[in-house]
Amino acid sequence: MSLKITFSIKKRQLIVEKIIPGASSEKVIMQATSGGWDGYKHLPKGNWVITENPSGFRSYFGLFLVDNNINDQFLHDGKWRDGIRFGYHDDTGSHGCIMAKPSPGQSYIDGKHLWAKIQKMIRTESSKKLLTYTNNQNPNKSDSTQYKLTSYGFLVVTD
Repeated sequence: MSLKITFSIKKRQLIVEKIIPGASSEKVIMQATSGGWDGYKHLPKGNWVITENPSGFRSYFGLFLVDNNINDQFLHDGKWRDGIRFGYHDDTGSHGCIMAKPSPGQSYIDGKHLWAKIQKMIRTESSKKLLTYTNNQNPNKSDSTQYKLTSYGFLVVTD
């Protein structure tokens, strides 16, 4: 059994699929957004490690770009970015975080229940590992502290 988690930039869609070999898969689909606030761009395409939220707010996850140094910082189009999260709200954008939101005609509460289902799938159905990292890439925010977080597999950002 495994989880396949994908966010499509163009479709503004999050798909979480539980794959069970030899059986039918379970799929949860939600609308989602990334970027748009204060001139922030959406996340770059690629693989992202899903982690506990480094900021501590449990209903969000952290997202770390899989690059040369997996941590809470990355260089995107010549600018340093950090603090990318994966959560739920009903607004129209974010500072780059992937935010699931209610579909048109769906209530905020119904969307929140669907997000709770996704959270449970990620926390209980994914392969958990302990991730040790330092935020030492960005020269303006370098921190040599070693942090440890639980990681929950990967999210793939497409088109």
